[in-house]
Amino acid sequence: MPVWFPVGWERGYQSPDENTLILSRGDEILGWARYSPDTPTAYFGPILVLRRARGNHFGALLLLECMIRARDRGARAMIAGWANTGFYVRLGWEISRRYAVLEKEL
Repeated sequence: MPVWFPVGWERGYQSPDENTLILSRGDEILGWARYSPDTPTAYFGPILVLRRARGNHFGALLLLECMIRARDRGARAMIAGWANTGFYVRLGWEISRRYAVLEKEL
């Protein structure tokens, strides 16, 4: 897949706030996730778990905690756009829309 985001897009997430969760073990950061607790629909993402820490359900833990926090702040639903579909479907999420990527040779 081509890279869709411009160089440096992640810099906007360098300053964690109350909507950013960081999962760590000691001084080592294993993963993080961000959500927007908008109401009535919250938004989830982005999320990252270090490749070597995957397979331990850390992503599910981060997602669940974000869902709980959004619900506690009044959200009734949560959307994860541009997502790894399999991860969310395995956790009980439903696909609500699909995007098509179009291309034309110039």
